[in-house]
This record gives sequence, structure tokens and C-alpha cells, in this order.
Amino acid sequence: MCFRVDHLDLLCFTKACHFMMKQYPILNAVFTTMGSASYQIDPSNKTLSLTIENISVKSERELMDHIYQRVQEPFDLEKGPLFRVTIFENFDSEK
Repeated sequence: MCFRVDHLDLLCFTKACHFMMKQYPILNAVFTTMGSASYQIDPSNKTLSLTIENISVKSERELMDHIYQRVQEPFDLEKGPLFRVTIFENFDSEK
């Protein structure tokens, strides 16, 4: 999902993401394969994958291409988590 938000309260947003991961543990799951069977493992380190990127120097087209590339990145099911968040900050008020 992708949203454009003005004046994001980062602390509140981060708490909401942690709450969602607590409510839906599958988002933190990792998987392993033994023989022909796959198994879900509850990882000991339950961390939120949150990245903040400055996109002020990107044009609208470059930004859309960059977002598309990020969305296409596969999840590593053996390392997890199955939920990641990227916040794109634009410090240039004219864009």
C-alpha cells in the first residue's frame, strides 16, 4: 500500500505498526523448508522493518519509478519479516 500524508506523527505511526504486528503475528513469521515440507517459525527477534528515505531530489516520475522498484523487492521468507514500511520524506516544499 502507498499513501501520501502531510505531517505524519512518526512516533504514533511506529506505535501503530508495532501494534499491528502484535495483533497479526504472521507478519513477523519466517519460514524454513525441510525436505519437501515448509514450516513456519516464530522468530525470537521481532523487529519492525522501517526505513526512512529522503526523496527531495527526485522528480515526480523518478519517485514513482523508485516506489515501483521498492514494491517489486521480494520478501525473504527465511529471514522475514513479511511486513516492511518505508517512509519517503520530502523536505522540498515546492514538490
